Amino acid sequence: MKTLILLALILLPLPLAAQTYPGMNMNQQDMQKMMLQAQKAQECMEKVDKNALEALERESKRFEAEIRSLCAAGKRDQAQEKAMAYGRKVSSSPVVREMKKCTEMMQGMMQDMMPGMDMRFMEEDSAESSRHICDSL
Repeated sequence: MKTLILLALILLPLPLAAQTYPGMNMNQQDMQKMMLQAQKAQECMEKVDKNALEALERESKRFEAEIRSLCAAGKRDQAQEKAMAYGRKVSSSPVVREMKKCTEMMQGMMQDMMPGMDMRFMEEDSAESSRHICDSL
């Protein structure tokens, strides 16, 4: 639900921005295409299993507490290993794969809307992912 609200808030000002942003030059057909893509992304988000998403959130909170405890006890290597294993597990879960598919739709929509826009801000930062888990908490 939070994701749908966030998506709506992000997309709400787009029609106005498309008319006023220099260099966008969006015509009615482009606007309709963009709105159709936004609708598809929203439909994708609605299909995500909410129960599985909530279960993943609860599991992640428990996991974070465990990692914080390991870090506080000075068991940095063990915390890092567990975090890496958990990251692999989560990234392969069906609910996360479905969410990723929806966000990729939104990235495509943004690229179509503003072809010159740098989309790297929507991707994972490799420098951030190489940091130690205990230094990230």
